[in-house]
Amino acid sequence: MVPAVLCLVWLLPTALAGDKFDGYKGVEIANSKAWATFGTKKEAKIYIDSDGKFNIMASDIDFLSKNIKFNGVDLNKLIQTQVKAEIKRIEQRKQSGCADGSSEGLVQAHKRVTACSGTFSGPIGGENAKKLCDSGWHVCNGLDVWEAELSLSDRKALSGCYVFDSMHDCGGCWSTCADKPKLSGINGHSKGCLDSGAGHDIGAFGAGCTFSSSPSCVSKTFRSDASPTIKRSGCNIQSIPAGKGGVLCCKDSKCTSTDDNPTYYDPAKGTCRKCPSGHTCNGDFALKCASSNYVEKNGCYKCPSGYDCNGTTKTKKVSGCKDGSSEGLFSKYKTISACKGTFSGNIQTAGTKAMCESGWHVCKGQDMWNRKLPKSAHDSLDGCYAFDSMHDCGGCWSNCHDKPQKSKINGQNGCLDKGAGHDLAGFGKTCKSYGGPSCLSSSFRVDVNTDVSRNGCEIKSIKNGGVLCCKN
Repeated sequence: MVPAVLCLVWLLPTALAGDKFDGYKGVEIANSKAWATFGTKKEAKIYIDSDGKFNIMASDIDFLSKNIKFNGVDLNKLIQTQVKAEIKRIEQRKQSGCADGSSEGLVQAHKRVTACSGTFSGPIGGENAKKLCDSGWHVCNGLDVWEAELSLSDRKALSGCYVFDSMHDCGGCWSTCADKPKLSGINGHSKGCLDSGAGHDIGAFGAGCTFSSSPSCVSKTFRSDASPTIKRSGCNIQSIPAGKGGVLCCKDSKCTSTDDNPTYYDPAKGTCRKCPSGHTCNGDFALKCASSNYVEKNGCYKCPSGYDCNGTTKTKKVSGCKDGSSEGLFSKYKTISACKGTFSGNIQTAGTKAMCESGWHVCKGQDMWNRKLPKSAHDSLDGCYAFDSMHDCGGCWSNCHDKPQKSKINGQNGCLDKGAGHDLAGFGKTCKSYGGPSCLSSSFRVDVNTDVSRNGCEIKSIKNGGVLCCKN
């Protein structure tokens, strides 16, 4: 067992001399290196060290007295005073929100936001930045700042410039400062532009920041960005001048929230609730996703090309065309679509692969005869769109080929040409149109024009139009 040591200041030679010991008898050891031991194995020792301190050394020390004082002050009182002082210091540090225990402002008025002075190097959302915040606090993100409702008077009262984890690119407000943030348009400004790398305008707050009158995470009417004195590259901080700023820290969420199980705090009920549909949540707040976007993994994202979004989900557009955009026919007929573009190769195999959506194919003669599209649909479709059949001598074949699988689909014998002589079928107002039978009708016929460069049934290129795709 390690011996316990009690050190007491030796006061007897001066403070307790004279009348204090009149009538007493005792032992005096005048040697400055004197000591006394107790026990057969010298378990306890009393001595004075070279600094004049009185030492009691033993494996255990038990003060049996109920009243122990040091220089006249009760020991219990001494301990309680020290404990209370330490508790007060810890509470003050927690209330400040800053790792150094001292807030530069905001926390008195806003409680959950504080300005913490200091510098660091690394990403604003990284561990080095977070070290300026106290335990239970984090570097504020875009949603934190937006919900804090900071004012112009708050800005003027806060000396310096304090960065936070978001961007103000083109007046927008994002959840974090990153090339691919999870949330956009937090401030309702849909015209924000997402830059990249060094181009990001990192958010900041304080009288020493760069000020302008445009939307931001702080307000719809004014914007505050990091000042030029803060050395950085986009979202990565290199240094912040001493005494001139730091970071904004925000109190951690009241509720545990993850991307898989997002929650928010309901102040009316005083409880944590599941994030409602069409919203993103951070444990404190629920933010509605714009109706033109969609929610996935607790992120609100811009609707991608080829999809329909409703603020909650994204649904792949069914247009019949590979690029997700129909030039006509689909909205009314649903199983046929005019798909614009060009390709080279066989009208059916190469055309389907290049132009039609999965589950669709370049329309064949039988497809078109069955649908009997009216001439008005042809007249209203701009461009010329080929389909896989031939109108040689007014006939209609199953496909465009020297040896088609089926003939007389429209009841007409026609004449079967070959190679470059085939009259490739088309549809659209810039195609060549005639009277007489075809795959379209017994009374009007449409063939491709010179915008469709070809050799019989083999396409070389298409300038103004494309192909008709039909649902399988």
